[in-house]
Amino acid sequence: MSDIKHTSGPWQWDDEVWTDYDPAERAPWLIGADGRLILTGQIRCQTEADARLISAAPELLEALRLCYDHCRLYHPEVERNNVGEAVRSALAKATGA
Repeated sequence: MSDIKHTSGPWQWDDEVWTDYDPAERAPWLIGADGRLILTGQIRCQTEADARLISAAPELLEALRLCYDHCRLYHPEVERNNVGEAVRSALAKATGA
């Protein structure tokens, strides 16, 4: 589950995406740690919380992987319960597996 196919984090916005702005004049971009553009164009999140969640995606994905690996090591029953199923489903959705 450690094949990274997305731009590695941290991700950050180059401007505020939750405030009013004129997209004809400027548009915030989401940029990866390597400077690569992740999201471009006329982006505006409805709330600052949404913008924070989007930019935290790589760290959240890695934390979920680490937690799942830890659980599998110390609590092998996670492979057969609803917690494990939920984690595997979220990881599959995030990674396209």
